[in-house]
Amino acid sequence: MIAEGSDLIQAARFSPDGRRVLTGSVNGVLAEWDSKSARRLRLLLDPAGNEDPPVAPRAGACGEGAPPPGADILEAVRGGSIMAVVWFPDGRRFAAAAANGWAAIWDAGSGRALCAWEADATAVVVIEVSPDGRWLATGSCETGTTTLRVWRIGESWAAPPVAAFSSDRMIGGVFSLAFSSDNRFLASGGWGFSGYSAPMIYDVNTGERVNTLPWDASRAISFSPDGQRLATGDEFGKVSVWDLERRARLVEQEAHGGIVSLVLFSPDGRSLLSGSCDGGLKVWDAASGELRIEQAYDGLVLDGRFGGDGRNAAVVTGIRDEERPRIHHVRF
Repeated sequence: MIAEGSDLIQAARFSPDGRRVLTGSVNGVLAEWDSKSARRLRLLLDPAGNEDPPVAPRAGACGEGAPPPGADILEAVRGGSIMAVVWFPDGRRFAAAAANGWAAIWDAGSGRALCAWEADATAVVVIEVSPDGRWLATGSCETGTTTLRVWRIGESWAAPPVAAFSSDRMIGGVFSLAFSSDNRFLASGGWGFSGYSAPMIYDVNTGERVNTLPWDASRAISFSPDGQRLATGDEFGKVSVWDLERRARLVEQEAHGGIVSLVLFSPDGRSLLSGSCDGGLKVWDAASGELRIEQAYDGLVLDGRFGGDGRNAAVVTGIRDEERPRIHHVRF
């Protein structure tokens, strides 16, 4: 169990260009870092209110006719653990979700909070944005209630997302989310000893559940670039690759000694990166399951990013009682 007030970074995401890392901590800190030097660039949210002041917003950043957002938005998410973070695909905004069920969106250029909304009555543990930036999904871990919510993102940056659809099918909680590259589908993964924890696929436009894979608890989930396969990582260290049309498991590996915290396809779909809460990192051939490289780091593997040639990757780890993320680079 993580001690209350711990500095542990429990959520991290690389920016789309790979130059920055956004992190969220158990003690409620949201910060932005340089991905090469691990130097902190901005303190965006602090439990004591000691955030770095935002710069003047860009013209039009708040939406036509919208009042300039202010520090009062931060109060909605201040003080609770930052459970999940995500960048918008164009890198101009990012979002964070807190243990109190609230989420907020920031302007990445100015560092100013734009809007906040109550995304769930309980802790939001995962947040994801579609590749076209039009949809946002949140997942919570409260057993027996609505655990998946999908939101429409409007034109005005100052307007909170609007509820689109929700689901209570994953009764043990939603712990992982992924949008397909064509923005049509959303995959959700959860945990629980029943078929209700199996990965589920939703049509984003209709909210209809269009596919459910065979029982497999999923703490990490990722679509292949072509949307034909789904990678999953479970509570007990297993990594799988699924053919979605046939609902068949193509690859199955007992990959790690603990919870799989990350699965990620390379841009060409040929490699699969997996990371775990015990610091293990592995890169696999996504078709055969052959292990290509293995690394071990201190802390939790939180996020990863493949380089442009698909032969290198960067990963972020969080260490207990360290407020600074560790960023590692691997070539294979």
